[in-house]
Amino acid sequence: MGNSITLRRMEEKVPEFLMNKLVEKVGLNIHGNAATQLLVYGGTSVLLGQFLQIATGSTSLAKLDLQGFQLQQIHREVQAVHEKVKIICNHKTQAAVDFFLRGEYEEARNNAIQGFRSAADIEHKVIATRIKMLAEILMEQQRTGAEWSSS
Repeated sequence: MGNSITLRRMEEKVPEFLMNKLVEKVGLNIHGNAATQLLVYGGTSVLLGQFLQIATGSTSLAKLDLQGFQLQQIHREVQAVHEKVKIICNHKTQAAVDFFLRGEYEEARNNAIQGFRSAADIEHKVIATRIKMLAEILMEQQRTGAEWSSS
């Protein structure tokens, strides 16, 4: 008896779960401000809820649950902020690469040191370390080359 009640509840939840996922996808794919996305999400949710209610005869699908949509929207905004923070943190490493490619090794070395300290990930720390080492080697070669040519 208990298993049949649990199975019936699961059968009622599956269409509701699928409807919520579909509505989230439709609402989040609309370009525009948050109010437009929320309006599309709400309208789609109501329409799909009515359709599924008629098709399945279930009344549990009529509720409007915006929490999943709002969490998904917040998650996307946090990801966008995270990407911007990474760009800000890694800008000194990129500057070091630019100076190195232009042959300005002293500036490349200084920016590589700062880039290592502010890097957001290990990849940019490695790049900064390599630029610093190569810049120091090339600066030393320039100094010793100048000493040899003046002798």
